[in-house]
Amino acid sequence: MNFPDSTLRSRTTQSPILESIRDRLIEKVEDYNDQNCFVDDQSIPISLPGGRIGCTISPGGGRFPSEFFTGGGADTMVEDASVIVTPIIVTRIDRPRRSSRRILGDDVGSKGILWYKREILIALFADDMWEPRLGDQPLCRDQIAPVNVEAPSDAVIGEATATAMRITISTPFDWSLR
Repeated sequence: MNFPDSTLRSRTTQSPILESIRDRLIEKVEDYNDQNCFVDDQSIPISLPGGRIGCTISPGGGRFPSEFFTGGGADTMVEDASVIVTPIIVTRIDRPRRSSRRILGDDVGSKGILWYKREILIALFADDMWEPRLGDQPLCRDQIAPVNVEAPSDAVIGEATATAMRITISTPFDWSLR
């Protein structure tokens, strides 16, 4: 029996999904590189090694649908997982009334957090054929999907004030437990 390619999904762990999303953002979003776009255990890191802008990719919450596990055990372990992608823009704390620049950008080419939000959405969702993969093998059970986005908020990163915006993405996958 021949199955379409979309049914040949890998059993995996969450790590390759996080890495695949990170690699895609580094490839597609201007200004992101391996120094400022990284996998982290917290969506707001304690330091931002790459300078004024950054992006974290963090594991989010999930659930294990019982209808998949019942009767199949470890061979049918599915997690309806999520990944949190957080664009971050740092501004020195001694510069008051700069939050609008962190949100909108400015006239001299500085990009605001809404610009990065759009670029992240383009990178992950504008190309219908892209999904987290390991080589040619799709990693997720279904296409990834945006779930929600939080309002921009202030965050303290080291000794700096930053604006951050968490974007939650659904990443359902079949666990590889054997």
